[in-house]
Amino acid sequence: MPCAPRLLIPLYALAALAGQALSIVWMKRVTLILGGTVPAVGTVLAVVLTGYAIGAAAVGRWGRADIPVARLFAFLTAVTGVWGLALPHLFALFESVYAAIAPPTDTAGHQAIRVALLLPVLLPPSAAMGAVFPAVSAAGVSRTFAAGVGGSLA
Repeated sequence: MPCAPRLLIPLYALAALAGQALSIVWMKRVTLILGGTVPAVGTVLAVVLTGYAIGAAAVGRWGRADIPVARLFAFLTAVTGVWGLALPHLFALFESVYAAIAPPTDTAGHQAIRVALLLPVLLPPSAAMGAVFPAVSAAGVSRTFAAGVGGSLA
């Protein structure tokens, strides 16, 4: 087995662990924004799973042929990490935009506005995380799924 696929397995497990940690941070922060755990869990779960699907479909269709797997993996992981570092600023921007456009009284539309504003904050890193599995799988690494599950459970 070449060196790169051997290294991809533990790196993928670490990326899965970091992705789960980032999702927990999102959940905590979105709970403060949406005002409750149930709407936060529902929103984060829907956005994360949508992002995973978008990322996996994009890499599955277009991203695997021309780019070396290790380079694609590094790029996707860097996107997720940089976005994670930018999240405090993105959430501050979210709150200022929401304060500027939200009606003065709390209505059912407020929840829809909050969710719509959260999409551009949470969807890009979710898509990058979703693209990692098909990218690493393209290397022919047979233990990829087990490494991702192990990293997520850690």
